Amino acid sequence: MKLFNKLYLFIFVALAFACDPYEETFQELEENAPGPIANIEITLNDDDYALLEGVEGAENVVQYGNFDNEEDVREFIPRILSQKYPLFDNKSAVKVNYDFYRGGADQVRTFTRADEYEVTSDDYASLGGDAATYNVFTAMQPAEDFVPIVLADSITGATEGDLRLVTYQYAEEVNDPSVNIIMNSEEYQSLVDYTESERGPEWIDSFGTLDYYFGANSYFRNLDGRASKHKEWIANNNLNDNLFDGSTTPEEDSLRVEERMQEGIKTFLMINYPNATPQVNGAPKYFYVNYAVYYGGDAGTVNYYVQYQAKSIAPNLEFELISGPTTSEISSSTISEDRGAYYVFNGSKWEQEENVYYLSSADYDAMGAPGRFDNFSSSTPADDYLVDLLEMKYPYAQEENEISVIYKYYNGDETQTRGDLYTYLNAQWNVYESVITTSLQFGKEEGVWVPDNTIAYTLSATDYELIGKIEIENGNTARGENVQSYGNFYQNFPDGDTHWTPEEIAGIIGQFLLQKFPESEVGQKYRVTYLKYVGSAVEDTVLLILTEDGTYQEVE
Repeated sequence: MKLFNKLYLFIFVALAFACDPYEETFQELEENAPGPIANIEITLNDDDYALLEGVEGAENVVQYGNFDNEEDVREFIPRILSQKYPLFDNKSAVKVNYDFYRGGADQVRTFTRADEYEVTSDDYASLGGDAATYNVFTAMQPAEDFVPIVLADSITGATEGDLRLVTYQYAEEVNDPSVNIIMNSEEYQSLVDYTESERGPEWIDSFGTLDYYFGANSYFRNLDGRASKHKEWIANNNLNDNLFDGSTTPEEDSLRVEERMQEGIKTFLMINYPNATPQVNGAPKYFYVNYAVYYGGDAGTVNYYVQYQAKSIAPNLEFELISGPTTSEISSSTISEDRGAYYVFNGSKWEQEENVYYLSSADYDAMGAPGRFDNFSSSTPADDYLVDLLEMKYPYAQEENEISVIYKYYNGDETQTRGDLYTYLNAQWNVYESVITTSLQFGKEEGVWVPDNTIAYTLSATDYELIGKIEIENGNTARGENVQSYGNFYQNFPDGDTHWTPEEIAGIIGQFLLQKFPESEVGQKYRVTYLKYVGSAVEDTVLLILTEDGTYQEVE
């Protein structure tokens, strides 16, 4: 019994040691075995772009999840494929869908970067009529007829192609010379700039958007009504400001701040309306100003209206508060709006540009939320509103009509001029996409993924009919008719007259491609999937390329 056990143990150990070489052989065979020849389509996602982490030059691709030039596409997508599909063998093909940043439309960039010209009181005066009397264009005195005159008189040395965004006031009808003003970022900034100019940089915060005298803040678009904040500014910056001298109560402190804010409104009017007059044609001209005050706490931000009138004219211009502040809206009975349009110099005169639309203050109001500050922002994105606006403005748009829409956008720091290109397609307005999804095919050759123009094609029943016809014309009637009858290549009986070798299949498919795709250029590749019969019908593929001698050759 012991002898048997020892012998059994010896045999087991011997076999165990004898297995080692075989295991190494099997492993070597497995590692060198051909992998699958794939023909697939994929769409890159964030995880795929992240595979380029640490690759020199691919930082933006990883950060933004898209490509912005074709060179990077051809260089970095093969790296992604190598990591995703390391076992795919030569002749494999992958159609890759990826995001590509193509930037904004060229014509939109041209408009958003154009210099701006604001029609002045002197310009209106030079035109006579209602324009001179009320400082507005009207239906009877339209901007498109008179702006070219203004530009010709005001801009010297214009050359062909010069472009201007011209902003102006418009009223359909004029019955009240008064002016409605909504304080926005630019209006508050004019007070900030005035304080810096008149009192010095120490009166301005480090961002350049807040002044410590009036409390005007162009970032938050309001005046600061907190007495405590004004005191803090004065103390922390050693400002020579006697705003609170002699004040003994919080109520009096608040009154002092209110007086300072009204001083700011009057200063704003003097800065922006230096040619104001008390009356126009005997009718009083009022300046209705809508502004915001931040009080903090439960009060938050309060919107006020005030009514001012010029008491005297330049050079001794002074404004007088007529009524307000009040939270009830007061305004001119003449409905006027801020408008703009683009004009280009054609070498001899200024002409209004077509196919571009600049949003007016009335447009922002019509859209609801954007009308609060006459701009878009992250909380009121343009895409949410402009399609509806265009449908209202252009009810008779035709297919493929294009228009550049230019608007104001507040990015949290400043109000910018931005724009989008819209195209009318399939009965609706579609915005130009700066990031698009596009495709490029890659093929694996000699272990390397390379950009590939290969067209993947699967033979249909009709194709087998054509192939059979070609083979019959080649003189092989039995084989041609067999292909037509069964829709595959017979490979189950090597000695039969209907049998096809792989080389013969490649040859006949090459002849088929010449007839099927006669316009193909030299170098075009086709990966053709076909059926072969080996006891049952199974799929196989062949990769062919059109050579300079006009024939298709198999790519190994």
